[in-house]
Amino acid sequence: MQTKTSARWQTIPGSFDALHTEQLFPAVDDDPYGIPSLLYTPLSYTPEWLAPYRTRIRAKNATSSGGMHFFLDDYRFETVWNRLAKALQYLRDFETLLTPDFSLYPNWPLATQIWNVYRSRWCGAYWASLGFRVIPTIS
Repeated sequence: MQTKTSARWQTIPGSFDALHTEQLFPAVDDDPYGIPSLLYTPLSYTPEWLAPYRTRIRAKNATSSGGMHFFLDDYRFETVWNRLAKALQYLRDFETLLTPDFSLYPNWPLATQIWNVYRSRWCGAYWASLGFRVIPTIS
């Protein structure tokens, strides 16, 4: 039996997609969690230096040899997940990005740790789709 409101549960309302389910990326075939795979990054992509997220670089074209990292407290870079367009303002000057290092504390539930790995890899796959060089970080 179909009710008047049951059709509404078929799609996400409006443009609200906090989990980024509208844009999924391929995962390794045997990964049961669907964690996006990232392409191999050659050593030639290793940046000469790294800057923390949201660092303002004032010299023109100074970012071409450097990369941006996320080895900070999670709250400092949560915007790369929940505010994609805003985060790109800080990322656009860099060619090389490391995937976000969302915390994976061993005393946290396994589901939370898997979720943070998923978010990290999703951001990397998203940035790679935009043309950034992405170096995966492993915790």
